[in-house]
Amino acid sequence: VSNPDGKSVTGNDLMTVALPPSLSAISPTSGLAGCVVTLTGDSLGTGGTIKVGLVNVTSISNWAAQTITFTVPSGVSSGLQTVVVTPSGLQATAQQTFTVPVWQAQSISGVTDLLMDLDFDGTTGWIVGGSTILKSLDSGKTWNPVTGAIGEAMGLDLRGVKALSGKTLMVGYSSQMGAAYYLTDSSGAWYENIYAGSSQLFTVAGTNLDNNVVIGGIHRLPVSNFAVGQIGVFQDNTWINVVAFPSPDMPTSIPFNVKHLSTPDGQIYYAVGDIPVANSSTWGLAKSTDKGLTWVMHSQDDLSLPPIVNYSGVYFLDASKGWAVGDNGTIIRTTDGGTTWAQPVVLDSLSAINLRSVFFTDALNGMVVGDHGTILTTINGGSTWTLSPSVTIQHLKKVKFLNANDAWIVGANGTIFRTTTRGQ
Repeated sequence: VSNPDGKSVTGNDLMTVALPPSLSAISPTSGLAGCVVTLTGDSLGTGGTIKVGLVNVTSISNWAAQTITFTVPSGVSSGLQTVVVTPSGLQATAQQTFTVPVWQAQSISGVTDLLMDLDFDGTTGWIVGGSTILKSLDSGKTWNPVTGAIGEAMGLDLRGVKALSGKTLMVGYSSQMGAAYYLTDSSGAWYENIYAGSSQLFTVAGTNLDNNVVIGGIHRLPVSNFAVGQIGVFQDNTWINVVAFPSPDMPTSIPFNVKHLSTPDGQIYYAVGDIPVANSSTWGLAKSTDKGLTWVMHSQDDLSLPPIVNYSGVYFLDASKGWAVGDNGTIIRTTDGGTTWAQPVVLDSLSAINLRSVFFTDALNGMVVGDHGTILTTINGGSTWTLSPSVTIQHLKKVKFLNANDAWIVGANGTIFRTTTRGQ
C-alpha cells in the first residue's frame, strides 16, 4: 500500500484497529433505582465503567461484547438521564438515554380495593386494604396476593399492618362478626382473632410484636351506642384494653376514635383520630409515656391550640419532633414532644382537601399524602410545603419511606406508587 508521499507498507505490516463501542438499544427505557437494564450494541468489550447521569453503576451482572446487564443505582435524579458506557482500555464511550420517573405505578392485576396501609420487614413487604393482602419478597419489585390467610365469608376490611422480625400483625373489621379483627402471621402460620373489646380497628404500632404492640380503633358503648376510642396494649402475651368509658376510674383514656398511632422508641406513643361531637372540647391528639397504658389529651386548656379537625395521620421522628395531618388541609408540627403545636402555612387550594398520612426521613425532609392524589413535600422540617405534580386522582391513604429516597404510597382502587428520588 502506497501513500501519496511515496511511502509504503507491506501486507505483513498490517495493523489491527479497534472499532469504537456503540449502543443500539436499551431495555427497558425507563425505571426506578433497582431496575435491571440491558444494553445491546457492538464492540463493548468485557468490562469497564457505566454511569447513569452522574452516578456510577456498581451492580453489573453481565458484560459481553454485544450485551451488558446492570442495575440502576440509587441516587440517580428523576428525569431523562444519559447512560455512558466506557469499555476498559478505551477512551471512546457509547451512550443511550434512560428515564427515571418521579413516581412509578405498581399495577397488580385484579386488585381494586381501597388500600390502607403498608409495611416492610427487610426485603419482605406487605400491603393491606379491604380483603386484599399483597406480599413482596423482593423489596417491592413484584407483588402477589396472599390467599388462604382469611377465613371464608368473614366480610373482612383490613386497615393496618405491622411487620417485624419475621412476624406480621394486621388489624381491621369483620362485618360477619360485627367486631374488630386482627390477623397474625408467624412463620407462615396464619391466626384469625376477634378483638371483642372494639367494634373496629384502624391502626397498629410497636417495636416488638411479641411484647410491645399498641392497636387503636373504636369502642362502641353498648347502652348508648356511642363510639369512643379504643386502645389495645399487648404486653407479656396479654391484651390489655384501654377504653374511654365515661367514669372517674379511667380519667386518662382516649375520648376520640383512634385512627393512627406512632412511636419513636417503643416507650412513648402518640395517637390521633376523629373527634365525637360529645367530646368536642378535646382535640384528637393524645400522648402516652408508658407504652400505651395511660394517655394525656390535648385539650382546650392547653396554651397551644391546634385546629379542631379530624386527624388521620401522625409521625414522630424522635421524642421531640413530630407532625400530624388531618381534614381541611391541616398540617401541624411539634418540637417539644406534643406539648405545643404549630401550624405552618399551606396552599389555600388545600383547604378542602383531607390529608391522610405523613412521614419524615429526617428533621428536614418529609412527605404528606391525601385525597384526590394530593402529594406534598418539605425540605425544611415542615415550615413550608410544596405541592407535587399530580400522578393520580385517587385518594391516597398512606406514605412510607424505606430510606432517604425510596418511598411508597397506597390508596383507592388498588393504587400503588413508588419513588426512588424522594418524590422530586
